[in-house]
Amino acid sequence: LFAFPLPQDLAQRAPWVLQPIQALQLLHQYAAARSAAPPAPPPAPEPWVELPPGQPRLPLEHLQQLLERQGLNLALAQALVLDEAEQAVQLSAEQVAQLREQQAQRWRDEHDGQDPGDAREQEELEQRQRFLLRQARLNRFRALCFGDAVELRYLERKGELDRVVYSLLQVQEQGLAEELYQQIREGESDFADLAAVHSLGREAQSRGQIGPEPLGDQHPELASRLRSGNPGQLWPPFEVQTIWVVLRLETAALSVLDEPLRQRLQQELMEAWMQERTRQIL
Repeated sequence: LFAFPLPQDLAQRAPWVLQPIQALQLLHQYAAARSAAPPAPPPAPEPWVELPPGQPRLPLEHLQQLLERQGLNLALAQALVLDEAEQAVQLSAEQVAQLREQQAQRWRDEHDGQDPGDAREQEELEQRQRFLLRQARLNRFRALCFGDAVELRYLERKGELDRVVYSLLQVQEQGLAEELYQQIREGESDFADLAAVHSLGREAQSRGQIGPEPLGDQHPELASRLRSGNPGQLWPPFEVQTIWVVLRLETAALSVLDEPLRQRLQQELMEAWMQERTRQIL
């Protein structure tokens, strides 16, 4: 009748010798006293992390030590940063419905127009939908946070993004450089043949041709001419650190801030932010 332990004083005396009413009164008094006292707070449970079935559970302290020993702290911090970015933005109900239907249509296209047939297939479809929604939120976060900084990033990196192919010939004597330049200019000799015989640099192995290479990686004396030149332009000999150079621009692929490049630069900015945020977490 009573969901509590028998009081100590009643346990010492045989309850069955007491009058029934007296026993009930004592039990009711004990119950009232217990209900009036504030309940003692339960001890705080030790935090555990559940592993797959059949594996032991680990306290958080041991798990942290395991992650540190195995070098997994970085991956965990990166996952936290990605989750932080994903939770920072929301999609409208219309966008969520559209993305879910888009993934469902892909499923039907892959399965002869059939919807998921059992619980396993339904779970696979829902997992694909969750992944697509996650990517959409990350893309929105990237655009909102770093879209306005793309132009500045592009100007900073334009020298690296522009790529050129050019022919180069390097000799020590100015007179020889002048002579080879005249032969190339007049069409008496081929640039590639002269470079293979006379050039002192690595271009001798490629018959004078270098590239395609980023314009920003070239020597400033070369880059300044290549940046303003036109394909096919041949420059008279000029000196670069005691070496005389004959230079011709073959092709130039100058970068344009189109949509693919914009997305790429946004991703670079986001990755730089992620590295800094991960460093702060660690």
